[in-house]
Order: sequence, then C-alpha cells, then structure tokens
Amino acid sequence: MLDAQYGVDEELVEKRKEYRRQRFGLPVDSSGARMTELEAIVAAVDSNLRTRQTTVALDNGQEWQVLSTGGLRAQFKPGQSVTISESATGGYRIRIADKKGFKGVSRVR
Repeated sequence: MLDAQYGVDEELVEKRKEYRRQRFGLPVDSSGARMTELEAIVAAVDSNLRTRQTTVALDNGQEWQVLSTGGLRAQFKPGQSVTISESATGGYRIRIADKKGFKGVSRVR
C-alpha cells in the first residue's frame, strides 16, 4: 500500500538483493536476510589429493568446501555454471548445470 503511494526505492531493493547474495551460506545475521538458492560460475577449483579436500571458488568471490555427501560424479571445472541451494536438513548442496546429482558444501569464505 505504501509502495503504491510513495513508489519503490529500486536502489534500496537492489542493495538488499546484493547483500543477500553476499551473505548466502553464512549464518543468518540480525537482519534475517535469507536466500534459498544461488547461481554462479566456477572461477577456480583447488583439489588437494593428499587430504581429499576440494574447494570451489565462485565468480562472486565466495569459496565453498565440497563435502563427501551426495552422489555427483562429475568434476568441477572453471567456467561451469553451478547452483547452490539450501537442503532440507539445513546444509547446502551444489549442483552442476546439466548434470545429475549433487554434493554437499560448506561455505569457507
């Protein structure tokens, strides 16, 4: 009702969307900003064969550690389109576009 009377502050709406994208995967802060899904491009992949840990860096600056959960058999490669979504159990899943399955992930940075 107020939006109809005074209009919508498009700049503020965009700032809120960007804030939610930046916070995705981190603990929810006092503002309660939440997203359930994020789409991004893989910028880099760091796989440590000794520790069997893989970290995926995204084009938005976020880094996610790949967990052993899930049934994704494809390898992560720079340039791939991925979707990270919140799982029903409160964790996060990463999917590669056009591939079946997912892997559990945890946000590092």
